[in-house]
Amino acid sequence: MAVKTGKNRKITWWTRLGFGCGGFISGGGLTFAHSWLLLYYTTFCGLDAWKGALIFSLATWLDVFESSVIGFISDNFYNTRVGRMFGRRRFFILVCIPFFMLYPLCWIRGMSWGYYMITYLLYDFIDNTFSVTHNTLKTEMSTNYEQRQLLSGAASIAGTIVGFITAAFPLIFFSIMGKNNPNSYVSMVVTYSIIMVIAAILVYISTWEYGPDQVHIERTGSFWKSIWKMVKDTLSTFRSRTFRWHIGMYVAGSGGLWLMSSISTFNFIYVMKKSTTWAAGLGTAMKPFALISSIFAVWVVTKVGDTARPYIWSMLIVISSMLLYSGIWFFNWQSMAWLIACAQMLLSFGEGIAYYVPQANYPYMPDVDELITNRRREGIISGAQTMAGRLVRGIVTFISGSVISATGLVKGRMAQPRSVQLGLVLMMLIGVCSLEIVAIWCSRHMKADKTALEVVDKEVQRIHKGGKMADVDPHVKAVCELLTGFDYQHLFGHNNVGYKDHEVEPAKAHINNH
Repeated sequence: MAVKTGKNRKITWWTRLGFGCGGFISGGGLTFAHSWLLLYYTTFCGLDAWKGALIFSLATWLDVFESSVIGFISDNFYNTRVGRMFGRRRFFILVCIPFFMLYPLCWIRGMSWGYYMITYLLYDFIDNTFSVTHNTLKTEMSTNYEQRQLLSGAASIAGTIVGFITAAFPLIFFSIMGKNNPNSYVSMVVTYSIIMVIAAILVYISTWEYGPDQVHIERTGSFWKSIWKMVKDTLSTFRSRTFRWHIGMYVAGSGGLWLMSSISTFNFIYVMKKSTTWAAGLGTAMKPFALISSIFAVWVVTKVGDTARPYIWSMLIVISSMLLYSGIWFFNWQSMAWLIACAQMLLSFGEGIAYYVPQANYPYMPDVDELITNRRREGIISGAQTMAGRLVRGIVTFISGSVISATGLVKGRMAQPRSVQLGLVLMMLIGVCSLEIVAIWCSRHMKADKTALEVVDKEVQRIHKGGKMADVDPHVKAVCELLTGFDYQHLFGHNNVGYKDHEVEPAKAHINNH
């Protein structure tokens, strides 16, 4: 079996649709988990909130290691016979497909804390493997700026649709089976597992990647050197100035949204004093605003070529939502359903843009990294980004669970002490808003727009075709230094960034996919 490469392939609507289906996975199962699983653990499984949150935290700490390993292995998988037969990225996507059906095991009642920990860690590992490898494909499927943005946009829009599904499913299943029936939760996650399997199959059959003859194959010669190479390469990604600002935008902006997601159900039930069915119905009704803002963001970024300004807009919108939610509680306006709907509408609109922009930025991180290292490290960079994201997501989820426990949450009761309400409001007002402000600050330093990235691409091509670094145009030199944080003479591998002690088998073919 030959590796499916991008030679003579075009990005079509089918390609974008198939690739975008990956958004149903990366944003789906974990969204259900972070929105409902902690409530499920505390209500139906008899776990303390802090024990449930600890499971998410343990998964996060493992993600820090897993993401790097997955990225490193996929980058170097052409060293194996299996990789040369099935591909270095898509092989892992293929392997993940049947494992998505294991997700409902996390939702079986009457089990021990150890059981819940193991089943969730297993699902998280499968999700992590898919996310890291899927994320690299949009870089390898095309080198064209607009096509990459459309691929990113397709995944982001799919992720927004997932948000609609995760809001609609509880409403549907609670209405049919009852909101206090634990089987309602199990039924909806079984249904979503089937959706994830179908989505992963579509991703696999519609995508391609660089072939073995299109990449530099790196060999270290020993297992321990490979481990050191993985560690050093992963940490070295953060020496790129653009990647640091990108990660800052991503983990701060998304971190605020993840924090809100982890307490959203508690907010509706205990602070807004609404039923789970009402909360699910409002979430479903407002998700189209996230879809609208996602489509708008794709259009703006593709045509204007700038991600920083739309991201700042989204952060300000999310902050406005948090202020409105806090005001509703402070002034006892919970009876004003239209006002709660406005707060959720603002949140949904901000989410659509906020979740798209990091996907739009990622494809250019390997390009800037290549300017520094003279190597293609898509897997390592995807792993580093996923590592940072999972780390922050786990931290904010653990904090939210710990705060809820510390404020006196009474397991199994719908009515909670006022201290629980205050803790939830402070997490929105201080936690979410502070993270979004940090994201705004990072966005103001992000200089990797369409024009600058085109300069980088042309300079890399010039050097690879035998051009001399001494002949660089002053404007090009300034752009390269601005994006990388390095003096120009230290670019293209003339530095100590990343692992150096490896043998390299040069690529035999040029990359030319559109």
